[in-house]
Amino acid sequence: MNRETVTKLRGFTLLELLLALAIIAILVSSATPALTHLYRSVQADMARHRLNALLNFSRYTALAHRKTVALCPASDDLACGEDWTNGIVVFVDTDEDGERDDDEEVLRVSPTFESRSKLTWRAFRGKPYLQFTSSGVTRTQNGRFSYCPPSGENSYRRQLIVHKTGRVRYASAKELTGEC
Repeated sequence: MNRETVTKLRGFTLLELLLALAIIAILVSSATPALTHLYRSVQADMARHRLNALLNFSRYTALAHRKTVALCPASDDLACGEDWTNGIVVFVDTDEDGERDDDEEVLRVSPTFESRSKLTWRAFRGKPYLQFTSSGVTRTQNGRFSYCPPSGENSYRRQLIVHKTGRVRYASAKELTGEC
């Protein structure tokens, strides 16, 4: 007697495949709001960290080179502008006026922040720039940088507090001022 081996084919039926795709679609759609929240929170934290690094670089450079270093909102020609969201220019402020002149060395230019976001600087005495002296302190300019995300939601707002001693710290949720 001849024995033929019957092999069993393995695979998915169309019904099983559609059921699996439906379950995956439900899981993905339920996770989307949580991922959106995470994305926005990370974007705000990255903006705050980037600004903090720029402030620390400016203070360190002022101390290390014993020169006054200033930060101001960037304009197209590396002069000081009005909108901090367009980027920040860090430069050696030889005449200590808070304005970048053609003969003053540019140390760093930060890229623009995310479109439709908003970065503002509010300082004691209302100066539109921030200066670190050769001793690492500010010129009596304590104040706050406030970041508002493109969504405008206050829950993603971040602030950095700059003390006149030159120290920079993150504002806690209780210390946040203003609205987006």
